[in-house]
Amino acid sequence: MIEKEVSDKVAEQILQPTKNDTKSQAFKWFLILAGMGIGLGLASATTPFGIHSIAIIVCCLSLSFLGYFSYMKRSENNNLNK
Repeated sequence: MIEKEVSDKVAEQILQPTKNDTKSQAFKWFLILAGMGIGLGLASATTPFGIHSIAIIVCCLSLSFLGYFSYMKRSENNNLNK
């Protein structure tokens, strides 16, 4: 942007996250931390700790990311329909 001599106002608008982006980022972190908490809770309920505990945590995290992906896909579809 510096080499192209973009004005400060345009660069600020490009780099500044929008309100919707901030909302989706907060929701993403909620889902990731909730998935981690559920995974750790399930892993602590099963003893002894081992490779299956890691598998439980990874599955819960992957479900969190899948939930976030479906949320973003649905919000994109809602934005296109408006």
